[in-house]
Amino acid sequence: MRVRFGSGLTIGCDGDGRLAVAPASRRGGVRLAFAPDALVAAAPGCDPLALAWDDHGEVPWMMDRRTVDRWMVTFWASGRGGVAGTGIQVCGAQAPAAEALRRATTRWWERANASLERMLDGVALPVAKSTAIFAAGGAERCTLAALTTLLAQRPALRSRLDDRARMEALARDLVTGLLPDPPPHEPVRRDATDVAAAMQRAGLVHPLRRPVARVDMPEAEAVERTRAALAANPYREGRPVDEAALVDAVRRRWLLVQPWPFGALVRD
Repeated sequence: MRVRFGSGLTIGCDGDGRLAVAPASRRGGVRLAFAPDALVAAAPGCDPLALAWDDHGEVPWMMDRRTVDRWMVTFWASGRGGVAGTGIQVCGAQAPAAEALRRATTRWWERANASLERMLDGVALPVAKSTAIFAAGGAERCTLAALTTLLAQRPALRSRLDDRARMEALARDLVTGLLPDPPPHEPVRRDATDVAAAMQRAGLVHPLRRPVARVDMPEAEAVERTRAALAANPYREGRPVDEAALVDAVRRRWLLVQPWPFGALVRD
């Protein structure tokens, strides 16, 4: 099964029953296969590149002047309107192999533009070359970034990538449920800032920006945790708590955030 989604990806399962992501555009890019030990990037005429889950993480900036074996999902192009498309940034020992894949899937002007735009260390591999602001690919990029981060952080889930039934269900969920990161709720008033900080101290923060399953914590418990953390702030002594605003913040930032479409992967 392989289904095209919106601005540039096909998502389905390959012949081995593993989750597979490939560019839908004729402009091309690398194909990705989710194996238990690595994310495998491939292109015609090139050796596949296995990106180990344990090497996933933030790629350093060029100016950091440090060499690490690291890779991550990021944007493909950037400009005045922001970032667009989906790519894999690879640095460290696998950068030469990534360069071979990049040359096989890009034209010279794309490589020239990318070298001028990017400040990250290493090599940028295209997955979806969306560049137009109306097809920026934010949902695709953010969902893939969250999925790869989840697999890097929770090794116990990786063996499930060999479960064909799970992967077929996950592929269907991804095709119909790709999501961008939730909109930022940056507080500007003091009380809202204090509530956001209290929620963080209480552990009411989604590490992947969205939950991977519906939050099952009762609203009363979440509100009480936030209220207790707020009361422990010595700089709020004597300031009243706006209960309506407190409950609204807990709902918007914690309880009612739509989860990533990873249920088929994380359910026991």
